Amino acid sequence: MSKLKFLYRKARLKDVRDIKRIESDCGLSPWSVKDYEQEIGKNPDFIICEFEEKIIGFILARLITHIEYPIKNNKSTFLNKEIIEAEILNISVMKEFRRNNIGLNLMKLILDKLESYDEYSIILDVRVSNNAAIKFYQIFNFEIISRRKDLYSNPVEDGYFMKLEKN
Repeated sequence: MSKLKFLYRKARLKDVRDIKRIESDCGLSPWSVKDYEQEIGKNPDFIICEFEEKIIGFILARLITHIEYPIKNNKSTFLNKEIIEAEILNISVMKEFRRNNIGLNLMKLILDKLESYDEYSIILDVRVSNNAAIKFYQIFNFEIISRRKDLYSNPVEDGYFMKLEKN
């Protein structure tokens, strides 16, 4: 199956029905159609993967740039420092298409956007029982920072807060 041709592109409004299908099939915490539509309208980091014109996976990340200031350097002057943070809000691939590096490629598309910065951090939450996802994130050197009690519903479950930092 590894020779299949996959297309990666920005999500469009017409994709929401298929994104909701994947969300449901893969057991993700549900978002509303309106929430997805809003993200598509404002977020360039909502990327889908297609195979033969069928959406088979997606990643929804949010990149946030802000200025941390002032920073005092050795010469007693103040510098502004640009801080880049990203949050992985959702990532999923249809079960029958897993093991084709689709999730890996979706994550790399987000990481590639960040590589031009000297420093960045990426955060995410994951169910404590989702060992496959935890191992996947650890491939990219995400670390478990804390455990968040009752973060998830349906079923109620704790979540791990994970973080990747480049500095």
